[in-house]
Amino acid sequence: AARHTVLREYREQSLVPPGPIKWIEFLANGNYLRAGIASVAHMSTRMIGHWSEDSDIAAMHALSSKSGVRAGQLLAAGPDSFYWFVPYSTPDTLGIEESRVRGLCVTQEWLTRIIKLFNPETELTASELRTIFQILSGSNPGSAAQADKVSVETKRTHLKRACAKLGCAGQHELIRLLMGQMIRVIYLCEVDSTHLRITQTFTTRHLDSGVRFSIQHL
Repeated sequence: AARHTVLREYREQSLVPPGPIKWIEFLANGNYLRAGIASVAHMSTRMIGHWSEDSDIAAMHALSSKSGVRAGQLLAAGPDSFYWFVPYSTPDTLGIEESRVRGLCVTQEWLTRIIKLFNPETELTASELRTIFQILSGSNPGSAAQADKVSVETKRTHLKRACAKLGCAGQHELIRLLMGQMIRVIYLCEVDSTHLRITQTFTTRHLDSGVRFSIQHL
């Protein structure tokens, strides 16, 4: 019930439908498992047949393959998105918890919705939300100012005001707060594990590696 409440509130924040959430999953040793693109608007996830089908998923796969990724790691992907790798566990076919790492492509629009969902009374401005996104993705006030062609003092002011509105003493406390809120909505891109296991088994046994399928909550 709580998950469906979060989903409903997330979808209803704006007249504009929420964008897709792209994700990829690895075993703890870095071996690729699966990937998908979740539509929160339709409460469905399209599983992709191969990680190369999407540029963001392919980039997260490349990061894991080349240098490995750590749970909790944040890596910039561009001016409006970053990759976040989070610890994740799910029961295997025997019911034993299996440690995994899930990579998520976090866009500025995605993060803005999360901030507004969990902090509805803060009334953060667009400039403050932009600065929060940049800081969380690894920028400092100097590089953020350069990217947006404003002064460093302007970015520092936006950051200071954002921290005050969110009740944070500084940048590090702000990051901890937002990561705590982000982790609570990781299941926005989850699908029913029982149905998924059945369809994955069928795909492995009877279909080729290029198959794609969609799982939707009814």
